[in-house]
Amino acid sequence: VLQTGCFQDDSDSARRAYLELTHLLLRRAIGQMLKNPVIGEALAAVVPAPTAAQLEQQEREANGLGALGGLGGPDPADLYYGGYGQQAAYEQQQEEERRRRIREEEEGQREAPLPALCALMSECYRQAPDLPATAGDSLPGFLDAVVEWEHSVESLVGVIGLLAAIAGTGQAGAQSVWHRMQAPGGGAAITWDHFLGALLGYNRRFANGESPADIAAGILEREMPEADIQGLCAYLGLLTALLLRASPAEAAQWCVWLEGRYGVHLLDSLMRLHANPVPSRLKAKLLEAVGAVGGGSAAAAADLWSRLEAEMVLQVPGAANTAGANGGGMPGMMGGGGGGRFPGMNMGGAGVGGGFNPMGGMMGGMGANNG
Repeated sequence: VLQTGCFQDDSDSARRAYLELTHLLLRRAIGQMLKNPVIGEALAAVVPAPTAAQLEQQEREANGLGALGGLGGPDPADLYYGGYGQQAAYEQQQEEERRRRIREEEEGQREAPLPALCALMSECYRQAPDLPATAGDSLPGFLDAVVEWEHSVESLVGVIGLLAAIAGTGQAGAQSVWHRMQAPGGGAAITWDHFLGALLGYNRRFANGESPADIAAGILEREMPEADIQGLCAYLGLLTALLLRASPAEAAQWCVWLEGRYGVHLLDSLMRLHANPVPSRLKAKLLEAVGAVGGGSAAAAADLWSRLEAEMVLQVPGAANTAGANGGGMPGMMGGGGGGRFPGMNMGGAGVGGGFNPMGGMMGGMGANNG
């Protein structure tokens, strides 16, 4: 509703009132979650808990009663001799059954609670950047708790998206998110280790091919699983939001910290992955991050410009038009939705280059052995 055109076209005061009300409800819900472990467990569920109607349907099916609870339609002879009364009752019963199936189908398409909550909070903060400052009673505790939960692909991407939305509210928001990411707690599911481990790992794979361990495990394809694509896109969005909202000096310091901590050249690593055959939506996120990294100083911007020309991302007059020089290679790169298979992507791994969780890749269960 908050994203609809009719809401956006409403008056500023009306939109502000609805956003504040929505944010207040979210804060109250998060407060109850932090106090009541039962509510917290329900919110942390990877899939939505079944509704009462779904439980009743499962019980009917388990007992072999079918969708109508063992009540079949009227006998044709009764319909013939009994007149229209039984026919009307039968039609009403059929209509109620049709509506029940529609409700069950709608309930089956519900979002998991945590991704839905993060998406709603993110939208509130995008439209009202000052709201995070009013959530000091619940937001920090929520973020402290949520990074320790076991995540699905959707929930992990949702939490990273929420951090990006907070960082996008301004310099103060970016600083708070950066300090949280710079010193994560033990067992944290969202760290720079996982992002940079994936970035460096895929660059190595595209450069060197499969490792002996991959070959022994039967992992011979070089394409990215869907879970890893979503995870990398989310992390790149977070990095971009942080660097764009920070002051140029802070952004440069943060890049130096990342490069010094992990021994990488950030801009070079991003450009290398962009030059490989990765999906177009990941290329777009990489270019956004490259622009944020290269915007900190005149020297960084000049370096970025030369790299873009060298990779043929920028076409200069007189240069050969070599289509696909930047890696192209779309066929087959969108598949592999079964989770990641590359070291460093596992949320439960040992930092950069950590092993893989059975859930797979960056979206795997974050476990308790984070490095």
